[in-house]
Amino acid sequence: MGSKIKLSAVLAAIAAVGVVQPVHADGKAWRVDLEAGVLYDSNVDVDENDSSSSISDSAVTFEIDAAYKLVNSDNSRIELGYNFFQSLYQDLSAFNYQTHKPEISAWTKLGGVKLGIAYMYSNAQYDGTFFQQQHVFTPSISGMLSDNLQFTATYRYVDKNYSVVDNGRDAQTQQPAGDLQFYFDKANKGYFSVGGTYTLEDATSAAYDYNGLTGRAAVQFPVAVFGKDGRVKLSYAYLMRDYDDITSTSIGEKREDRRHTFRAHGEVEVTANLTAIAEYRFVDRSSNLASANYSESIASGALRYGF
Repeated sequence: MGSKIKLSAVLAAIAAVGVVQPVHADGKAWRVDLEAGVLYDSNVDVDENDSSSSISDSAVTFEIDAAYKLVNSDNSRIELGYNFFQSLYQDLSAFNYQTHKPEISAWTKLGGVKLGIAYMYSNAQYDGTFFQQQHVFTPSISGMLSDNLQFTATYRYVDKNYSVVDNGRDAQTQQPAGDLQFYFDKANKGYFSVGGTYTLEDATSAAYDYNGLTGRAAVQFPVAVFGKDGRVKLSYAYLMRDYDDITSTSIGEKREDRRHTFRAHGEVEVTANLTAIAEYRFVDRSSNLASANYSESIASGALRYGF
């Protein structure tokens, strides 16, 4: 494996973002969101290793998302975060998924430009057994091109380490990306966005090396449900991956993946602290590798309580 991202280097970079401002300058320094929900998946799968069960199942989900602002001012922020997620399936317990994601991030404004930097560590398990860990380092730059048009550019470096069974997939991934967001109702978070990501995956096994391109578009608009404020977001993404090597004699050619993802997501603010969430997602995977050629529909609902 290549050299791993060192937390000390990230902390040093974050320290260089800007002059430290008084902590808690604009109110509460911390937040906690607790979320519980249910989902139905028409084809429970593990996307990261190209395997699907071809069986439908339902699950309950739990999520904790918390953050603490070490520095918080109009022009700078340094924040510590932590996310925990757990799914528990009714029948397919082998697909019970758990993640732990601590993170540290920072940004500062220089004129009309926001410079950001973030480091996240992710540890994922299936049915209580280690599956994958990631070190993710993301510098970014964003700003307003006009009163209603915002640009964001990021570079994402990911160091992936899988369990021994899948260690041929261990990889370093580079992902430059760019997005444009046009606000047609800025006060109520109504916008339209388009963007793209280029991916270069360099894996331990040449069979998993690929170049990828993702194009995406989304629209979010405010809604009112029984007098309660809410938002609906519709999005579409197209992903293409071209692999560098002939992956197996059963294929006899280089692997090619194409994927369409449609997503409808809605949120309604039931009270000041409680949000109701509903989502439907359809994914159509097309590949000349049989185990990666399938589709699935996922419908879910949840309640989130924040304080």
